[in-house]
Amino acid sequence: MKQSLKTFAAVLLCTGITILFCYCCYICYCSSSVYLAIKQKTRGWVGKVHQLDDQLGFAPIPGASGAHVFPVGPDIPMKYDKNGFRAPVDEKPDGARRPVFLFLGCSYTYGDACRAEDTFAYLVGKHFNGTALNAGVCGYGLTQMQILAERLIPQYRPDFVIVQCSDWLVNRATREFSPTYFLNIPYPYYADNGKDFTIVPPVYRSWGFDKDISCYRTTPAGVADFLSYMSTVAVPIQIHENMHSLAFLLKKAAGKTQRPTERKQEALNFCYTQIDGLCKKYSATMIILGLKHQSYTIVPGFFYENAEEGLKNQLAAKADYEKTYAHWRGDPPVKVDNHPNPVAHKIIAGQLIKKITGLRGKNQAKSPARQQAE
Repeated sequence: MKQSLKTFAAVLLCTGITILFCYCCYICYCSSSVYLAIKQKTRGWVGKVHQLDDQLGFAPIPGASGAHVFPVGPDIPMKYDKNGFRAPVDEKPDGARRPVFLFLGCSYTYGDACRAEDTFAYLVGKHFNGTALNAGVCGYGLTQMQILAERLIPQYRPDFVIVQCSDWLVNRATREFSPTYFLNIPYPYYADNGKDFTIVPPVYRSWGFDKDISCYRTTPAGVADFLSYMSTVAVPIQIHENMHSLAFLLKKAAGKTQRPTERKQEALNFCYTQIDGLCKKYSATMIILGLKHQSYTIVPGFFYENAEEGLKNQLAAKADYEKTYAHWRGDPPVKVDNHPNPVAHKIIAGQLIKKITGLRGKNQAKSPARQQAE
């Protein structure tokens, strides 16, 4: 009997050591892959410009500045203003001027890979000599857009709210995790609540934006640098994410979590209806801006501008789309990013300007809410 117990204990110990060894190898593999990627100047960020947010998952750090990194050519500086909106690096705040435009969306609205002054959000505000509040954030989905609308529309009382419509916004809002450059992190998501939906907060607080990986982009590569990276950033993040992911999966298997909705079309309708309701309450006009892939139906009655069709209509041939609107650098040219380039942003801005000009005449009479706000 005693011999059997000793054998069992030895097997258990060996199994535990083997599992621990394999897990350490896994951490080293994942962490070294990221280390090599940031040392090779892969696409991404430099600078700590985002922070954890219990509702949004992560959010801009007000007043933070950094840069977009490219594998070819110089980085592009960026900054968030004191309120967390994207703004030109050299622009000095001069107070809000009406009309005020609030933009909600992901990296396409934010203007990833472009200077802030080249984005359609900035160009629209500049055309009307007004204020552009660019609340687009790389990686965001419909749930984050709705949360921001609930925060920002009552606070800033915009004249127009331009909300992005793209298929991936729905996908990000109907799953518990979404990818960033180096990690899958928890996102807020829609869960069924009868005929409507509720927004479930991120299932745990990710460390993905708490520790700054990008600072190792500029340090000299070497053993000491790698060990510093592993001990201060990579290993703590990996262990934290893995342990919390495991705990979440166990809770999910036990049926103790709210599952994301599978009613994607209805979730999209719900989001835009909620934002439109806020717009009407605070005397704003909502415009849905269609960008890239759009396979969902827009509720009749909403103001809608299909920017994707407008971009395609400017081309002599559809095959020229990527060559004309993606980001190319180097000689010979190499594609470094798929987001809309400044040429595309200018065309999108033109479409929005035309749409807004046609709507402004209908909004001349001020509501009591707008009078009180001013």
